[in-house]
Amino acid sequence: MACSHLRGLLLLWVLIPATAVMAQGKEECLQQAGFSALVQSRGLDDLDALQRLREEYDKRGRCGEELLYQLVERHFQQQEPLLEARLPRTVQLGEDFLAYGARLQGRGAVYQTIGYFILGRVGQKLEKLGNAPRHEELIKRLAAQRVHVAVKGENKAAANLRQGNWKYLGKRAWQKVVELLTTVADSFEDSLGPEFFAEYFEAPRVQNARWMLLPRPKVDLPANASVYTLTARGGDSQGSAIWMPRPQFRAHYLAAGNVASTFRQMTGTRSVALFMTGGFTNAQRQPEGLTVDRGTIVNAVLMPDRHGLVIVEENGGIRVINLKRDLIQLPLGTRSTQEIGNPFASLIAYSRLLEWCRTRRATLFQTQLLLYGDELLIDPEKVKHQLRERRLLALVSDKSTGAAHHVVFDITQNVRLDEPAVKLQELLSQRNMKVEALLNLDVGNYNILGVLDARGRTLREPQGPVPVDRATNLLVYTVAR
Repeated sequence: MACSHLRGLLLLWVLIPATAVMAQGKEECLQQAGFSALVQSRGLDDLDALQRLREEYDKRGRCGEELLYQLVERHFQQQEPLLEARLPRTVQLGEDFLAYGARLQGRGAVYQTIGYFILGRVGQKLEKLGNAPRHEELIKRLAAQRVHVAVKGENKAAANLRQGNWKYLGKRAWQKVVELLTTVADSFEDSLGPEFFAEYFEAPRVQNARWMLLPRPKVDLPANASVYTLTARGGDSQGSAIWMPRPQFRAHYLAAGNVASTFRQMTGTRSVALFMTGGFTNAQRQPEGLTVDRGTIVNAVLMPDRHGLVIVEENGGIRVINLKRDLIQLPLGTRSTQEIGNPFASLIAYSRLLEWCRTRRATLFQTQLLLYGDELLIDPEKVKHQLRERRLLALVSDKSTGAAHHVVFDITQNVRLDEPAVKLQELLSQRNMKVEALLNLDVGNYNILGVLDARGRTLREPQGPVPVDRATNLLVYTVAR
């Protein structure tokens, strides 16, 4: 018995220091002089050699993955990998990392993350370069790896010209004139004063009449949903607002596959209250920005000008991550989160984000974030003078009760992007609502919107002009069971 106790004490004496060493080993490993020197000198071409290094540093202190991440980050601190002439070679490097990761199977996730990161950086570069036909072959290679570039295709004006929609084209031509007048007004406002342009031109100004909500004639909508007319004080209609309380309504996001077919199946098993296009789509009917469907990457590219990461949760809620922040919180449950760095700035943070998506089977998409935590994120002085129809999703909470609501604003008048952000913040504040997030949704060539009454019939208004059969993605609200 005494020998048994002695063996137990000796085992504890060995294990406790060993556990402490393992806990500190990773940090010590990263601080080694040899580690830093290796990061500065090692290339990326020999993946077998990199894997041997990874295994060696994992034995030293479980820092093999960090070694790989730092090697890649150092590689992209140089300009050469993203020079236009070197892009084919950089694409090949990304493809090699993805293939190597697939070969290693369970041990290969780090290589696949790095492969997506490399190809994503190429995708961002191609978007800046423009001239899609010149880079068509590279864009196809990226798309084959689920890295989709936001290339421009046929816009709404061109599509309507082809269809002979002269009414739309006349409206769009006048819209361009007003955009020009607005630009002129901004240029000369300091010298002539804003009253000059307000008096002689109908150029849109953000400080125009406030917006308000007017109840619609009684419509039998499900689960306490409401539809309002969105108007400017004075009577001019701006569009509609659909108000849905949580958790009576649940959000779902269809991000991949045959979206229209999946939606039709959903209508047979759930009570659908609203459906609309969510994220933006490129000319090849591929999603723009980081998109994940139940843990599977649909598009790995993080678009640097879109700071809203929209997580559609299994319980029907929506969480939004503000990518302008240095540190972000990924939800692990109702009360716990995982803190990571900004994935725009760090490959390690990007890897943690993709790992979280895989392990949590997350569904998310990326778009413009106009308001966050009741703070305006869009600068009216820097907004393009583009007058467009808009569709915005507001996630709001009652300042008194904390009750959550999702509100869709379908703005059918042509406005600049900053105008609804400013005016809706004011409107919602007057209704004692805090704007947790205000998101810009797609109303381009995929302007899909349908609102259903309690009997499942689609309302005539509000309604988008594009049929649901053309959907590339859908944000769907159903009545909770």
